[in-house]
Amino acid sequence: MRAIVFVVFLAIGSLSIAADIELPGGWRYPSRSDYADDWLEFGKIDSPPFVARADFNGDGVRDEAWLLLKHTGPGWGLFVFLSQKDKPHQVIKIEEHEGAGAQSYGIGVLAPGSHKTACGKGYDECEAGEPKVLVLKRPGLEFFKFESALSVLYWSDQTISFKQIWLSD
Repeated sequence: MRAIVFVVFLAIGSLSIAADIELPGGWRYPSRSDYADDWLEFGKIDSPPFVARADFNGDGVRDEAWLLLKHTGPGWGLFVFLSQKDKPHQVIKIEEHEGAGAQSYGIGVLAPGSHKTACGKGYDECEAGEPKVLVLKRPGLEFFKFESALSVLYWSDQTISFKQIWLSD
């Protein structure tokens, strides 16, 4: 039953979003047939593991992040669509992967606040400039492999881009 309800949500959600965001050429939203493996096992109806929505860059407008799939053949990528008032979304490709495996990864929103980093937890030595605690003033984008590694992408006003830091390995 849970999967059926999610499929209805996915169909409605994807249709409503498609009119607002123009996807990069060669990419598509996940479809019903893509909802399998870890997406099926760990996905929540109210928060699918392949989309995250928050104001990531702090401009007061909600942005969206998606794990998108290639139109033809295997392959997937993580994209952020920064909303811009009265302009099309700014598309930022965070990473791209050849082959299958998108369903082993997920994204979500990390709340503002203090978060211990992987090196702050003692998993590794902190590299030069790497904090033991990351303090987010606005939401971050969680990017994770199910039951494995977790990183956060956060907007840097200094570099006007996303930075990534590991919270677990």
